[in-house]
Amino acid sequence: MPNPNGILGNRNFLLLWSGNAISLIGCYCISISYPIIVLAMTGSPIMAGWVAFSFTLATLLLQLPAGKIADNFNRQRILIACQAIGMASVVLAALIAILRPPGAALLWCFTAFIEGSALVLFQICETPVVRDVVPEEHRMKAYSFFEAQQPIAIMVGRAFGAAIADIARLLPFLVNALSYLFCLVTLFAMKDADEADPSRSVSHRPEQTKTLVIDGVRIVWRHRFLRTTTLIAGLSSMIAQMAIMLILVQARSYGGAAWTVAVVLGAGGIGGLIGAVAAPHLLRLFSTTTVYRCALLTWAVVFCPFAFTFDTRVLTVCWCGVGCVGTIIGVALTTVRMQVLPDHILGRAMAAIATWNAGAAALGPLTGGYLINWLGTGKTGLLIAIAMCGTAVVGLHPTTAYDPHCFRRGLPARTQQDKA
Repeated sequence: MPNPNGILGNRNFLLLWSGNAISLIGCYCISISYPIIVLAMTGSPIMAGWVAFSFTLATLLLQLPAGKIADNFNRQRILIACQAIGMASVVLAALIAILRPPGAALLWCFTAFIEGSALVLFQICETPVVRDVVPEEHRMKAYSFFEAQQPIAIMVGRAFGAAIADIARLLPFLVNALSYLFCLVTLFAMKDADEADPSRSVSHRPEQTKTLVIDGVRIVWRHRFLRTTTLIAGLSSMIAQMAIMLILVQARSYGGAAWTVAVVLGAGGIGGLIGAVAAPHLLRLFSTTTVYRCALLTWAVVFCPFAFTFDTRVLTVCWCGVGCVGTIIGVALTTVRMQVLPDHILGRAMAAIATWNAGAAALGPLTGGYLINWLGTGKTGLLIAIAMCGTAVVGLHPTTAYDPHCFRRGLPARTQQDKA
């Protein structure tokens, strides 16, 4: 029976949300601390870069295999296993920092990659588990809570990690290990997802394991709404990363203090929280198509000042808008995906989407760096604004109009029937 107290009365959801929020803060804490610690201990910026890269490498390599695993095994148990593996990797990393064996930096690359791999699999499984433990009428609000996790974790984790890495080199490892331990406690305290949500229509039967990893890519590519919105999301992520690179270069060029960059980028987290609160109300008042298109147009507007100014106050407000609109779009698209994608292929479909987004986001700083080197900051800022406006115009195409009936009919028959 639906809980009369709404989403805040759902014990399983609150345990899942709080555990993951603390765990994410720990992950972002260690991700920013890793290169700082390696640089302090080895004096090599190259090795510091490799360790930081190793942490994110799993995002590019393992999304699709993670989706396959998420579709074939009990997702709640996978979440527990991911936290246990992450905790083991961070304990090993701390031992490496204490013992300083030969090739310590390479060993840190290994531990960072393992931890990043566990994070990838955890995030692929997490949203389907939310759907399992939350009644349908509360899911939109639940997804908005989960969209708020990322900006909170980025703000708190990165700031905290950078601060404590200077205080004591082992402290970030301790904080991360404690965050994993807290998440494990909350996951064990949850009731089984199948028990919590008897209405779940699809179980993970052995015959469903015969479907392929690539099926997630196929289902996303074959349906026009999924295909178009995924392409737009990736391009938007790439443009946002280019904008971050522009902010960093401009701050250095104009002699701005490091804290000004932190203020500008931190505003994105505040905007994300605002967007998480606003998204459920907007989606109740307006159609998904209207919210999505208006959000893209708003995104284009808040990117325009990047072409004309480096006033910290202006960019802080703009980046707050970027975070707010990004969260609203994330809630809208997640709600649609959870409503229409079959459970037995959900992990692979979400993994396909995440792979594209991660690849596009990874290209953003690289592309931004080359453009700034070739064109300068002024022209690059103008190009970023034009690119975002063009993306918003693409969002007005008829393929971004969401019709749940057409969406169901558009699903491949092979996937719906779960044929091998």
